[in-house]
Amino acid sequence: AKHLDQWLRDLARADRPLAALAKQVPYLGTSGTPAGRDLLSRLAELQVPLVRAAWFIRVTLLKEQMERMAVVPPPPEVVDRFNEQRLQDSWTDSLAEQVLEQLGSLALHRWRCDNGAQMERLVSRWAYLVRLGDWCYQEGMLNRTRYLGFILACFQWALRDPPHAHAWTAELLLPLVASYLPEMRRLRSEMPDVLRACILRYLRESLPVAYNPGGSLAPPTFPQPPA
Repeated sequence: AKHLDQWLRDLARADRPLAALAKQVPYLGTSGTPAGRDLLSRLAELQVPLVRAAWFIRVTLLKEQMERMAVVPPPPEVVDRFNEQRLQDSWTDSLAEQVLEQLGSLALHRWRCDNGAQMERLVSRWAYLVRLGDWCYQEGMLNRTRYLGFILACFQWALRDPPHAHAWTAELLLPLVASYLPEMRRLRSEMPDVLRACILRYLRESLPVAYNPGGSLAPPTFPQPPA
């Protein structure tokens, strides 16, 4: 654990060449979501540059794939796409769960933060995970349909009726939805529901009635990433 922590600190430093770090890459499996979440949490905490973070994730996924193939090697003429897809799905779920956890922290602590520094730290971690998710998405490291479905499910949750104490999280999710809008044609069955939720939210906020979220500020229960 101490070696991993120091290695990640070195990874976060731009003056440490990857060629040197590559000689002693620590192995941390991502197939178990706790391990994947721990890795993402540490990357966000250290604000590891995205290029370096994505490189480490790729190396970790490749190492895990090689270990699985060593246990049950596929026939030489067969490309094990199933194993590759399973790792991709697992990594997508780990990223989605960490994003949900951070969004939940923001929703819970918006009214409870004792100082601005605490809220700034939460926002910084949220922004980092969103950027890392986009990087992994563009690099083909995520199951894109799965990740888009997760974003839309969270957005629909934030827009749902009746209004709830955490409805303001739609403001955080809207830029994320907008950035992937051209890609969301992959999810044609979900888009009508999203549009309906957006229209209802617009009509509700257009009415001359003050909106008071009220209710409890218990941790929000976000939807799970789609299977």
